[in-house]
Amino acid sequence: MLRDAWHRFHDLVVRLEELPWGPGRTFALLAGIVAVRNLLEILVARNPVFPGLAAFVHYPLAYFAPALALVLVLAALAGVAPTRVMRLMALAWLLTLVPPVLDLLLHPGREVPTIAYLQADPSELAWTFLHFFDPRVSLPGTTPGIRLEALAAVLLGSLYVGLRSRRWWRAVLAAPAIYATSLFFFALPVIVYGIFRSLLPHTDLAAFQRGEGILFRPDPETGFDSMAIAWLVPLLLILGKAFQWMERPHPERWIETPGAPFPGDAGPAPLAWFLGGTALAGTIAARWLWLPTEPLASWAAWDFMGALSLLLALSLLLLGAWSMAAGRSTTGCFRLLLGGALLAALGRSPSVGLLAAAGAGLPVLAGFLPTSRIPRWTGTAIAGALATLGAFAGGFCLLVGPEGIARIPRPLAATVLAWGLVGIPLALAGARLAPRPRLRSTVAAVLGLAAVLLAAGALTSPTIRAPLRDRARKVARLPRLRAEEHLRRGRLDLASRGFRQVLAIDPDDPAALRQLGIVRAREGNLAKARYFLRKALEVEPDNAANLANLAAVEMELGNLDEAIRLAREAVRRAPRDIVARFDLAEALDRAGRREEALAAWRRYLDLAEPRPEEAASVRHARRRIKALENPRGRAPEPHETRWAH
Repeated sequence: MLRDAWHRFHDLVVRLEELPWGPGRTFALLAGIVAVRNLLEILVARNPVFPGLAAFVHYPLAYFAPALALVLVLAALAGVAPTRVMRLMALAWLLTLVPPVLDLLLHPGREVPTIAYLQADPSELAWTFLHFFDPRVSLPGTTPGIRLEALAAVLLGSLYVGLRSRRWWRAVLAAPAIYATSLFFFALPVIVYGIFRSLLPHTDLAAFQRGEGILFRPDPETGFDSMAIAWLVPLLLILGKAFQWMERPHPERWIETPGAPFPGDAGPAPLAWFLGGTALAGTIAARWLWLPTEPLASWAAWDFMGALSLLLALSLLLLGAWSMAAGRSTTGCFRLLLGGALLAALGRSPSVGLLAAAGAGLPVLAGFLPTSRIPRWTGTAIAGALATLGAFAGGFCLLVGPEGIARIPRPLAATVLAWGLVGIPLALAGARLAPRPRLRSTVAAVLGLAAVLLAAGALTSPTIRAPLRDRARKVARLPRLRAEEHLRRGRLDLASRGFRQVLAIDPDDPAALRQLGIVRAREGNLAKARYFLRKALEVEPDNAANLANLAAVEMELGNLDEAIRLAREAVRRAPRDIVARFDLAEALDRAGRREEALAAWRRYLDLAEPRPEEAASVRHARRRIKALENPRGRAPEPHETRWAH
């Protein structure tokens, strides 16, 4: 009877492995389970809602990685195709919904502990491995549910290996292998921290998780999730490659074998090598042009991980697009998803440049040929130049931050474009002419390394670095944008400080002069306001905003004739400018020129009524029209002043 039950159970497992599920349905089930598991953790442990980077990037990767690793361990020990084990794993992963509920049941009337990574020192990993299942030992980051989950994985995995391999020794070997795999992912932050502490001995755990160093961190609150993604993505690439290697002997393959490339093309690897070197050259340029010339105060783990992730993200985006175009949809989706995950971890700083590089590089991969009249290499060179500039900008922004694109000096940007215009065709041509396939990437890697050497060599020269450094640091537009935001929010002191910073960089910046005049007018200092607005008008005499604002100041000072003249000139130069029309009507109204004011107010209404943002000024205009049409018995309306930013 026991033997019959064993055989029936074996047949059930085989039928589950043979479910007609492709990779899409299997991964969709895993994704749904992960989403429900996270929701249970929030509800049961009363956690706050996870931030977007954690909920949509970090946690899906953190759950999928151990699932994939366990599939490989079970497939290797049981001698079963990994695609079959993956279907079974998707069903078994439903058991991960149990630990949060167990924790709730085991802690009645008390606060339920939060499921998290292991919190320990790297020196305690061996002790943790030996005492993980000891209920008398308290391990921060663990819960009773997590420990029971790991125990269930060991028992069920060993049972499966014994069932499918029919070898008792394999079942015994499976227990420590599954336990070590499960504990590896639970202790992964501590393991990674231990690796970096061997390189940077003075790094403590808090500094490691915050990522203190020289690289820009877009949001310190998501620092740990960013680092976790930066080490999970390479790990998933290794697991995916192992999955592909293990499924080769089996007829059913989820990760496709390489398809036929585009005719005559050298493939994506040369382009990835070349653009990777260009991105690294951008980081070197930012180091010389933006960061202090004296020795840096500290290097953090994030500095190394961020720089490597930048190059890896660019390569994944290009390789993923190539795989999709070559018909290998599973491989392409996998690479694109991981490349996008790295972009999310890196934040806003280098993402724009890398996306631009990948987008401009796609026509190169596809054999860019816009029309039959333009030679193919012309299109390739143009697209390659744009891709090179995007990669350089990504590397530059990694240190400088999201505003780094604006800080790239124009001579340097022009040099990078020229380098891409020549270098991309050279890299592809060299790869195609290489006598052996292994030399293709080598040729492009040498050219990509040449960009690094050129950047490092040229920028060590003070005669080249000094003027470029000045241009990279003094970009008037950036502090002006921040000051404009302060002005919109009514923070006049911060806005004034920002516009003065702009004028210290560029004394003739017309926008800063104009808006500093507006700040002074709002503060009630009309004389200073007129001074700055007149200077703005001297720099840009044809600018309608300068004319309209100066008209508003003259109107507040009581110089109505001058205000009317300036407002008329503003309207003449910009007939559909709303503020100029309003100020002209207001000045005529205050001067008592009734008919002209009525006509001006009506013309303003014609332009302003379709615009919702003008609702308040439209109501004022209608009241003024009624007052001018029937002036008897009506109280005078208060006057208003408009400013053109």
